Amino acid sequence: MNIEDTFNALAFGEALGISSEKASLEQVKFIYKMNLANDWPFACIGGGPRGMRAYLPSVTCKMAANLVNTYRDNYSILYDDDLEKLIGVGDQNNSDTSNTALARNAVTAGMGSYKEAIFDSAFTHTVLSHQAPIVILCSAAQTWLLHNSEHLDDQDVDWRRLFQRDFEFWLAATDYCLAIDWQDEFGAQLDDAWKLFDAADFGKHSFRPFDEFDVPDNDCLFTLQIGVWALRWSSDDEPYPEEYLPDDFPREPFKRIGKDVIGWVAMLGRDAPAYCAVAGPLIAIYKYLDEEQLKFVLGRDLIYSTEQIFNHENAFHKLNPSWLGLAEIEYKRLRNQGENHDAFAIEADNHHVVFIENYQWRGSHELVFAPRVWGINREHDPEWLASSLAEAVEQRKLARFTCKYCNELCEPWNGDGDSSTVCHGCMTRHFGVVF
Repeated sequence: MNIEDTFNALAFGEALGISSEKASLEQVKFIYKMNLANDWPFACIGGGPRGMRAYLPSVTCKMAANLVNTYRDNYSILYDDDLEKLIGVGDQNNSDTSNTALARNAVTAGMGSYKEAIFDSAFTHTVLSHQAPIVILCSAAQTWLLHNSEHLDDQDVDWRRLFQRDFEFWLAATDYCLAIDWQDEFGAQLDDAWKLFDAADFGKHSFRPFDEFDVPDNDCLFTLQIGVWALRWSSDDEPYPEEYLPDDFPREPFKRIGKDVIGWVAMLGRDAPAYCAVAGPLIAIYKYLDEEQLKFVLGRDLIYSTEQIFNHENAFHKLNPSWLGLAEIEYKRLRNQGENHDAFAIEADNHHVVFIENYQWRGSHELVFAPRVWGINREHDPEWLASSLAEAVEQRKLARFTCKYCNELCEPWNGDGDSSTVCHGCMTRHFGVVF
């Protein structure tokens, strides 16, 4: 998932859950009955104890948006002086196991495709407000699942063992000072956190979130259990068995499947905004949320527009304009020296950036240099750089097409789109289209 889709799913989930926030199951029954005509729990209606307007973003959504914007500006959310202000946290609470950090966490899955990057991001924003190891594990687990959900039903090994292997490798290998300091202080508590994590029920049928319960001892872990439960049921496209529901509880919503499982989560009441904010992005791995609903979510306006944004490895970044200038200088140098310029790299702001040659039309008559970013790495890794350049060269070759009329090999900007089969000259000769 890219960071924008993940954020939208989080924002929609939170807005949907607002209506049943702090409600008991008895109160949820009443909310459902009173809003049958409004299609709740599948449409946002606002309300709740805070009297929120429908589709209006709440605190969790705003914090997640700040993380996204920080990442787009800086290509990471590694801790700086402004990050605490942006996500609105105060002093760290060593024993707090609430779900506040987990509720905003899903966007970290879009902050790269390799484990080091996503664990760095999940850890950073979480530890600023919650240092308890179980909370760190829950945030990292959700981020990991958003990339590795196919392992949920692995018959050979429990997905938690695969997650633990990856997380412990990251923790052992990281040179990130915040993670090293945290490990020095809390590393001794990790074994107990893993035991708690392993004891939690993540089964599709065995976990029954509608069973009456008091406030759980570990709200964060319970919220992750709900998210995994929702992911399992939504991906399998099965209605929820009536025998799993409390007596006299509405049955109709649980006949709707797929993406509508987010409505089941809203029916849980209690901390429904957080439950839905965590479950929404997990459901959206396989099931696109309702576009007719999503377009009304006001929280979408909190993140930067996609202008000047490039997509790399399912992550979006705001491109530093100075990098484009450096890219053009390097491109012209290679071209003037007669060297291969299909792909090239620059070093800027302690990043290696790999570009693919590209041009775009500005208006009808001006063709401008507009290189595509293929790879970005904040580490100085010669092997990564060589591999990325080789991949970029191959991708550049694939972008060319052969015109079906003149049989010439043509550049992509001399066609009519991403799947061009006719060059501009032949479009003019055969169809009268003038470029």
